[in-house]
Amino acid sequence: MAPPKHEFKRDKKGRFQHHTQVDRSCLASSKRKQVLLALDSDSEDDSPQQVRDYLDILVQQLDIVIRKLDVLMDKLDMVIEKM
Repeated sequence: MAPPKHEFKRDKKGRFQHHTQVDRSCLASSKRKQVLLALDSDSEDDSPQQVRDYLDILVQQLDIVIRKLDVLMDKLDMVIEKM
């Protein structure tokens, strides 16, 4: 069986890229699904460690959103300056 195509991609310095943007978004999506499933289940069954894990995932997702918003704000500032 052939390895996935993204394993053959190299960056500008010739190093293999380990994760593509699609990989990152799929990973983020699966983490969101885990959190949503955990929130839908009975919270009495969750151990404190599981709750901490879910909260860690949520914090990571929030960090990603904040970084994306920062990039968008920078782009918006550039567009406004050009006007």
